[in-house]
Formats: sequence, C-alpha cells, structure tokens
Amino acid sequence: MKPKSTTPSPFSARLRELRTTAKMTQQEVADHLQIRRSTYAYYETGAIEPPLTLLQQLATEFRVTVGYLLGNDEIAAMLPIRQDSPDPLDGARLMGECDREERAFLSLLRRLNAPARDKLRDFCHDLLRENTTPEDFEALMATHVHTIDELFEQKEN
Repeated sequence: MKPKSTTPSPFSARLRELRTTAKMTQQEVADHLQIRRSTYAYYETGAIEPPLTLLQQLATEFRVTVGYLLGNDEIAAMLPIRQDSPDPLDGARLMGECDREERAFLSLLRRLNAPARDKLRDFCHDLLRENTTPEDFEALMATHVHTIDELFEQKEN
C-alpha cells in the first residue's frame, strides 16, 4: 500500500481555502451538497476524491472553474459577484458575509426552476417598492436590483 502524502493536493487545499473564505463549516457545505460531513472532510484531506458531478457542483457553488479546483488553472472566478472587484475570490467572501439564514435562502433560490425564480423576483420587487421611498426604490433598481435581474437571466440560459 502506498503511504499517504502529508502534502495536501491542490484540490484539497483549494477546497478548504474556498470553504474557510466563505466562512462556512464542513457541516454547512455537506448539508448544502446533501452528503455526510465525514465524506466532505475526506475531500478536504484528500483521502477520497469526489465524483465528477459533485466536483462540478462544488465549482458552481464556490463560483470557480473545475480547473481551478483541480489546481490546473490559476484564475479562480468564473463569474464574479461584484463586477468592480479585482479579487477573484470575491464571490466566496461575499457569501462569507452572509449569515446562515441568508446562505440558506440562496441555497433554496438555486433549487428553484425558472418560473418560480421569476415569481420570487417579482415578489421581492413588490416588497422593496412597498418598504422604501420612491427615491430609494429607484436607486436600488438602478444598482443592486438590476444586477440581480441579470443574474436571474444568466441562470436561465
């Protein structure tokens, strides 16, 4: 039997880095992926490798390329959350700023089909309109909400 290397693989190291940058526990990531925490921990230590479908899901969740996860690419982000940030891990850090409830909401949002996302987006627009001044609503629509609409459209394609 070949002895296990003490140096983590690029995949294991990057997976752990992305999780800690996002300020998530192993249990939170495992719950989101619908796997056991111990299985996820094995991925981070390099004891086992995830199946291809889970590898793609990890890349999507952390907003990086599969190549980056595997250590083949040095560019981390496939789609930055904030277009004005030069930091390739900005998406993970932004998720790290979310509390558990916000992360859970985003996780649920990703599971919705296109018509359900459209209904939720319209509902959010209505809530914003009802709970802000007309000036604040217009400012939100011009900045944040417009960006959210673009992300909804990209998810549909």
